[in-house]
Amino acid sequence: MSKRCTARQSPAISLMIICIMCPIMSLVATLLFKEPSFGTWAHTFGCNLPMAFFWQMFYCGPLSRLIFRTLFKKQLAAQNTPAQGQK
Repeated sequence: MSKRCTARQSPAISLMIICIMCPIMSLVATLLFKEPSFGTWAHTFGCNLPMAFFWQMFYCGPLSRLIFRTLFKKQLAAQNTPAQGQK
């Protein structure tokens, strides 16, 4: 049985990564480089969210999946073929 993500799971996983990563990174950026307040964090988060979404969904996510598929091609092929004696 293959454990690859389906067409629906991959965007959902990417979206959950964005939902965790973007607020935390916006908070760190607010604390390090700006005046720490909720309003400043909310503004930073609002500005970063669209860029994080498009970056993850259309560039970084597909590129990293392509790289890992290429690196682990042999393991994926062995995983997807049935072992001898099994159907």
